[in-house]
Amino acid sequence: MKAISISNGNDSDNKEMQDHISRLPQDCLMMVMKLTSPKDACRSAVVCTTFQSAADSVDLWKSFLPTDLSSILNRAETNVQQLPVSKKEPYLHLCRNWILLDPGTKRTT
Repeated sequence: MKAISISNGNDSDNKEMQDHISRLPQDCLMMVMKLTSPKDACRSAVVCTTFQSAADSVDLWKSFLPTDLSSILNRAETNVQQLPVSKKEPYLHLCRNWILLDPGTKRTT
């Protein structure tokens, strides 16, 4: 198996690395990204278009959201049912905005 140099400044080596990455099955790349954090997933999107495609995947962002998201949103004091349909935007919205739950006795952070 050939070792890949990540940052020696040589454009042909970087192109070769991108070619190897683009051969990875999307499911494999997605599984790896699910093991990281949302912050790392966003950072990986700038590596290459293959990573960007995986980092923008609905399945990836769905894995970062709580499984009981609809239950949480139903308990919210303010109307948050109008969050975007994709999974990335609701995740980012919930990170930036607190939601009061159960008549103001709890909050998401």
